Order: sequence, then C-alpha cells, then structure tokens
Amino acid sequence: MQIISIFLTILGLASTLQANPTPINNADDAVAPPAPGPIFQISGFRNSGSIKLGASQGQALVYFHVKDTGNGIEAECNFKTQTGAPAIGLAPFFTTCDIVGMDFAIQRFERDYYLTISHQWNRGAIINSGTIWLGNKLNYQVKNGWKSWTLAAPWSFEIPYKSVKPNPAA
Repeated sequence: MQIISIFLTILGLASTLQANPTPINNADDAVAPPAPGPIFQISGFRNSGSIKLGASQGQALVYFHVKDTGNGIEAECNFKTQTGAPAIGLAPFFTTCDIVGMDFAIQRFERDYYLTISHQWNRGAIINSGTIWLGNKLNYQVKNGWKSWTLAAPWSFEIPYKSVKPNPAA
C-alpha cells in the first residue's frame, strides 16, 4: 500500500513537470501569449476553369463559404465567368457574396494567386479586411472532351484580418 502511494506521488510530480516544462524565473518574464485575433474562416474553397476541346469559350468558377469570427456572420461567395481561354477564376474586387457588405477578389500577381476578403458592417463603421496567398500551382486534366484546371489551394483555411474604422472626415 505504501509503495502505491509513493508511486502515485512520483507519477503526479512527473505529470506536473510535463505540464510546465519551462519555469518562469522572474515575474517580469511572465507575459501571456497574445490572444488569437479575429479571422475569416474559409471552407469549401474551389477555383477551377474548363473548356470543351476545340471550343473558343470556357468558364471559370470560384466558390467558398466564409465566416467572420469577429462577429459570427457567415456568407456563401461565388463567381462564375466566361473565359476566352481556359483559366481559373479571377474575380474583380468588390465581387459580392450573398450577405450585403461581404466582398471578395481573386487576383493574380505575376504567377501567384491571392484571395482578399472585405467585410463592411455596423453600417460601414467597421471594415474587416484580409488577404492570403493561394499559391501558383494548377492541376490540369483532360476528361470526357473537356480540359480543366483547378487551383491547388486547400479546401479550408483561415485568413487573419485587421479591423479599420474609416475616418468620417475623409
């Protein structure tokens, strides 16, 4: 019985040491890590384009779901366009989502693609905005008489953002 109690004491001490591997030497060193800021949570992201073999017109489609964690508002965002050449979708800025004030753009700079999201709320008094690099890799395939391209971006990801209060004097 005494061996069990010694064993449990040692086990408790070992788990305490694992929980706090770095001791704080000075109270001034005890700075808490910053709290995670608000983000846009993106899910179901897809950006693709296709063209029928031998045709001169194709189409591109962008789709994703976004949630603004700063205020809990969610929106569905999509953009469809006819293209003269097979390509993925490049959505001009202020392409609107299904919620008023939630806008996005997909832009290409050199070979890289970027997604920007902007959310104006509280009657335009606050603007949340963030941009993320989506990469530059396109997956290509030919199937059933169609050529298609898909941007090799994750299905879900997060975009940190900044909130700005526009200057009313401007």
